[in-house]
Amino acid sequence: MNYAGTGEYYTQKSRLNVPIGHCRTCDVYCRDVSAAIMDSHRDAASYVQLENEARFLTQRREFFKHLLSIAQSTLSTGPHGMKLVDFGSSYGHLLSIAKSVGFEPVGIESNDGLIKYSRWQGLQVFPTLDALKEPVDVFLFIDSLYYLPDPKGTLNNVVSRLKPTGIGVIRVTNRNLFARINMLVRRSAPFSVLGDAIVSYSVKGLRRLLDATGLEVVKLLPDTGQKKKDMNLKTRLLYAGTTVLTALTLNRVIFTPGIIAVVRLHSAGQLRADGNLTTASSAHRRTPECA
Repeated sequence: MNYAGTGEYYTQKSRLNVPIGHCRTCDVYCRDVSAAIMDSHRDAASYVQLENEARFLTQRREFFKHLLSIAQSTLSTGPHGMKLVDFGSSYGHLLSIAKSVGFEPVGIESNDGLIKYSRWQGLQVFPTLDALKEPVDVFLFIDSLYYLPDPKGTLNNVVSRLKPTGIGVIRVTNRNLFARINMLVRRSAPFSVLGDAIVSYSVKGLRRLLDATGLEVVKLLPDTGQKKKDMNLKTRLLYAGTTVLTALTLNRVIFTPGIIAVVRLHSAGQLRADGNLTTASSAHRRTPECA
C-alpha cells in the first residue's frame, strides 16, 4: 500500500484529514483510521439517524426492489422460504421488501438504535452473523462492503455459511478513476469523491477480493442509477454520461459511479461429504493482500 494523500473524514465531534493509501496490484484506495474513529463516524452518519428514515425510504425503495429482482432472476427457484441476509440493514427497508416477496430476511447491523428500531418493526436484526444458525441462500452487501476494514474476514464468514446453491448481490462504489482525474487536474481535495468509504474498490479490486474468498462473479452490472429517486441534476448527468461510456465499451469497462455484482461459490469448488464446499481457488492460490 503506497501513500496517496489524505481525505476528509468526520466523527460525532470533528472533521479530520486521514491518510489514504493505494494498492496498485488491486487498484483499491484505503483509509487509515482507527476502530474508535470508525465507530464514531458510523454513529454520526446521516444514514443512521431516525429523522432521515422516511427520506431514505423514498429514495431507495424502488432501487431495493430492483436489486431483489436481480437476485431472483439468478436463483434456480422462487424466493419462498429462502434465507436472505442483508449486511448493513440500516432502517430495515430492504428486509421489509424482501419479506413481502417471500424471503425469510435477517439483517446484520452495527448500530444499536437501528437494531432496536428494526426489531420494533418485527424484523430479525442482529449485530453479528454469529446469531444466525441456519445456512444462507442469499446475502447482500448494498453500500456496506466498502465500510468494512476486514472485508476478506467477513466474506470468509459468509462463505462458510452459504449454501452450495447460494448467491450474493454486492453493490459498491466505483470512483477510483474519478479520484485519479481529480489528482491530474490538481483539485485541492481529490479524494473527496471517494465519500466515506474505508476501502474504495475498482472492478479489479473487487474481483480479487471475491476470488480470495472462494467467490466468483456471475454477473457484473453497471449501476446506471436506475430506480433511484431524488438525485440532483449533477448526479443524474454523471450517471447518464458514464452509462453511455460504459455501453460504448459493451460493458467491458464500467465507468458508472457504482457496480452491482452477483456472485456465487467458485465453480472450481467441490462438495464434500459433509455438505460444505471446498474451493480450489482459495486452497491453491494466494492473492497479495492490501496492508
